[in-house]
Amino acid sequence: MATVNLSSSIGSLTMKLRPLSTLTTISALALALALSACAPKQTSSPIPTLDASIIPPVDSVHFSDGPALPSDTDIAWGDGFAGDDGWHEVEHLTEPGRWAYANRDETCVAAFHSGPLGDSAATNDRDASDALITAALGGDLGDLDGLPSDGYFFRYKSEGAQVDHRQFSVTVDSFGRFIAARAFVALNYSVIVTVMCEGTDVTSAADEVLSKNMISIGPETLD
Repeated sequence: MATVNLSSSIGSLTMKLRPLSTLTTISALALALALSACAPKQTSSPIPTLDASIIPPVDSVHFSDGPALPSDTDIAWGDGFAGDDGWHEVEHLTEPGRWAYANRDETCVAAFHSGPLGDSAATNDRDASDALITAALGGDLGDLDGLPSDGYFFRYKSEGAQVDHRQFSVTVDSFGRFIAARAFVALNYSVIVTVMCEGTDVTSAADEVLSKNMISIGPETLD
């Protein structure tokens, strides 16, 4: 998969921030039926592809940084699809803490969530992020245990900075589903995005979603 161009994907974006609100689950639409009925096939390429020549700056937020974030830290999505001609908001899937966009030909839907983490037995951000993916898939990972992998969101207004997340991608026949999630256990907060495609490569769609929709974490510079 092609590496995301950081200078073009970050420097040219102006995004509105989605407000803090309650985490709400979204229907997996028809794709959930296909996934529950068929044995999944994991896609092997992480999204986005890491460029080894890029050294993340000090304001990247790794899993290990979560406990050190100040208690008054604000976390929000930067809405990179607002005003994007290639995506339009799906109004009936939009409510506090939940919103979704469909691509121009309506073969893919990107559903975003943000809000309180809620009850979680996990004591660290990585494990809690895996638990979010498990919940989004509708239950125990079972045979999928161990398949989520490390990835990252881009951090809003911090060029080149990354926010660690966990991600999972599955394709069954012409249906694809990608999930990226980050839990902040100490702050009792989480962000998650699910990309669902039919007849379109979900890897490419997820790449675009992650390159245009970033995570804002304030204060802008971590101590």
